[in-house]
Amino acid sequence: MQEVSLVAWRKFETLEQPEKFGAWACLIARFEVLKFRRKKARDRLVLDEDIITKIGIDAEEQVTRRQLQLFALDKCLKRLKAPEKVLVQQAYSPKVSKKELAKDFGRTEGAFYQKLARIRMKLRDCMNRKMIALNTGVSE
Repeated sequence: MQEVSLVAWRKFETLEQPEKFGAWACLIARFEVLKFRRKKARDRLVLDEDIITKIGIDAEEQVTRRQLQLFALDKCLKRLKAPEKVLVQQAYSPKVSKKELAKDFGRTEGAFYQKLARIRMKLRDCMNRKMIALNTGVSE
C-alpha cells in the first residue's frame, strides 16, 4: 500500500479525470502487485499473474459500483423531506447518542428507531431503482 501511495503521489498530475481516482489507483495497485510478483517469482506462495489480474479487474468494478451507489444515495437523500433528511444526517453523525436524538425529536427510543428504519427502507428502495436505471441506461 505504501508503494502504491508513493507511485500515485508521483503520478497524480497525470490523472486526467479526478472522478475516476479510485479506478486509477486500482490500476496502479495492480501494476505494483505485478512488479512485486516478478521480483518474488521464485517464491511458491505468490499468486498467479492471471489471478492478480482478475482481482485487479474486480477491484476496479467494485470502485465503479461504489461510486454509482454514492451517486444514487446522494440523489435519494435529496428526495427526502427536510425533517427526514435532518434525522438521517444526525443519526449517522459520529458520537451521536440515538437515545438523545430520540428525545430531541420528541420520540421514544423505539419510535425513533422505527422512524429511522422506515427512512432507511425508503432510501434502499430509491437506491435500488436508481441503480437499475443507471445500469440499464434508462432514466428514472
